[in-house]
Amino acid sequence: MAAVVTLSGSVYGNFILEKGDSVTLGRSLQTDLSVDDLRVSRRHCKIEHGRFGVVLVDLRSANGTFLNGQRINSCVLRPGDHIQVGSADLEVQVSYSDDDYLDRVYSCTRCQREISLMTFAEGDVIQLDERNFVCPQCREKEATPEFSLVELDVIQRLADEGFEVQEKLSISGVVPIYRARRVALDQVVAIKALPLSQVISQKKVSRFAQEAKVQARLRHRNIVTIYDVRQTRDLIYIVMELIEGETLLQTIDRSGSRMAVKDALRIGYHVARALDHAAQRGIIHRDVKPSNVMVGRDGEGKLIDFGLGKNLQEIGMGITADGETLGTLGYMAPEQLGRAKDADPRADVYGLGATLYHCLSGRAPFDARNAIALREQQAAGPALEHMSGVPLNLITLIAKMMAYEPAQRPASAAEVMRGIEDTVGEITGLVANASNVEFLLKIRDEESDLLQTWRTSRNRASAFLGSFRDSELVEFLQMVEFNRKSGTLRVAAGTKRGTIGIIEGVIVGAEAEGHSDAEAVAFLLRQRDGDFEFTPGPSRIPPRCRLPIGAALMNAMRLRDERAR
Repeated sequence: MAAVVTLSGSVYGNFILEKGDSVTLGRSLQTDLSVDDLRVSRRHCKIEHGRFGVVLVDLRSANGTFLNGQRINSCVLRPGDHIQVGSADLEVQVSYSDDDYLDRVYSCTRCQREISLMTFAEGDVIQLDERNFVCPQCREKEATPEFSLVELDVIQRLADEGFEVQEKLSISGVVPIYRARRVALDQVVAIKALPLSQVISQKKVSRFAQEAKVQARLRHRNIVTIYDVRQTRDLIYIVMELIEGETLLQTIDRSGSRMAVKDALRIGYHVARALDHAAQRGIIHRDVKPSNVMVGRDGEGKLIDFGLGKNLQEIGMGITADGETLGTLGYMAPEQLGRAKDADPRADVYGLGATLYHCLSGRAPFDARNAIALREQQAAGPALEHMSGVPLNLITLIAKMMAYEPAQRPASAAEVMRGIEDTVGEITGLVANASNVEFLLKIRDEESDLLQTWRTSRNRASAFLGSFRDSELVEFLQMVEFNRKSGTLRVAAGTKRGTIGIIEGVIVGAEAEGHSDAEAVAFLLRQRDGDFEFTPGPSRIPPRCRLPIGAALMNAMRLRDERAR
């Protein structure tokens, strides 16, 4: 597969790069594209077509290589990017020769229009059976607020059980999910109901019951909680936690193309944590995909739908037949094709890798029409060039998670969590671990679209900005101490303001609302929520004391306890 790279601006170049080819930029006339600027090194940087697509690589230049205003060592290029070397600003256009695979389609049984299987794999298309599908447009037309006759019967039976159905949350038509109120407790819940009066197989009923049995064993902040499972003569239903939010698939669609790296990492970490919790209890999910992850209004990701889950401790009692395929095309691991019974926790690692790929590329990893074509695409691996602008170590992690052979993947979700922590550490420049990784992912640089209390001017060093709640400001200061950072921390909590100066992880001065030094630190740490800005570099408060952050935090907590008494 060849890549066509066009550079335009103060200089112009057009190159066709096969895999392994590269072009060099620099001041020397011996380079492929010469830039006449004394601030440009003789061999400044190169553009190469490698495993991850077209990548910009700095060649240890004296003044650095910048991509979209950020200094980089190496980064995947995407169309519209701007490379800055010296005073030259070059716009990049990249295209690949075999993007036609995105045009493979199926047909809608309603309107006969062609539809992409990639869209089908994500749940936007209703699959009626092995050969018949309903496209998103026809699905939307059929998704009226009115209930079908069967659903009205279900609603009446749920009312007899003490539940008042308020609306239908899913429109798949297979196993509807309703928003309902448990009248006796005035509790809003979600109910997944399967009418037994329909002509359905015993295996489907068994899988439905298994979902409740498996998921009820899992009590975790990142897994939707099962409250109850009940069965009447004509109905079996699951009562579960209602998540006020949307699916991860809807989040991706709402983003317009793809998610921001930190947002994707945060949700990926939540799902990995849920899978690790399940795996420790001998349970695998087998259908990890964006539409099976709920994102709450607080940004917390929760794994749902253990309908294909398998209890490894009860493998001899399973309902998965030999030669059976379980999962969603485009996300299932290769070993799930025809032998789903053999899947182990590494199949969930694969599904999470495919989900992260979709988050960061804006598309499902594969678009195969059948199992044979899917195997071929899986063996070749996903098109990593679609994750342009994503840190290379994160692309490497996703590629490992989606390795064709299970033995080549991370062995567990816990190992994936460590990989995400390493990526977060590289992004933020701070040591990331399980105790602080989520807080680090909330930190935004000055180019963030989130509203913050302060903004840094462009001639200042880039600052970390974020919001805090409860003990998160304490956690941030502990990280500053651990990493021996220097800089100025500004804090805003409502109308209250304060500043802390830090040199190599030690507080050298603080001011807040008439307080100074230790009292000012204690005053700021008493604030329960607010915003902060940490600007690395020299302290903007002249040194006048020397307070180890750990000691200052202990003193602040002591004063807070005394005030509470």
